[in-house]
Amino acid sequence: MIVKNIDWNTLAMHSFTLAFKTQRLMNMINKVKTDEWPGGRASDVTKLLLKRYKQDDAINIVEMTAELDKVKLSDRAIWKCCLKSCIGSRTCTLLL
Repeated sequence: MIVKNIDWNTLAMHSFTLAFKTQRLMNMINKVKTDEWPGGRASDVTKLLLKRYKQDDAINIVEMTAELDKVKLSDRAIWKCCLKSCIGSRTCTLLL
């Protein structure tokens, strides 16, 4: 079980490395490397990303909602897909 977790962590860290394009983001990967986790822990990178980019104040929520209101979907199939994935859940996690 531990080996499987390490493999998933390695995959996640490689994905972060490929996705990060700026030096600031790459520094997050270097910051989480330890003797126990020489490649870094993906959960620690996620915590740093949330700390840096999570916007939870009221003004940002209004701005994000206004941006979402501008999104126009022209294909009914996309709506059907979105609605089917959201049935039974309290929030829609599908981002288009």
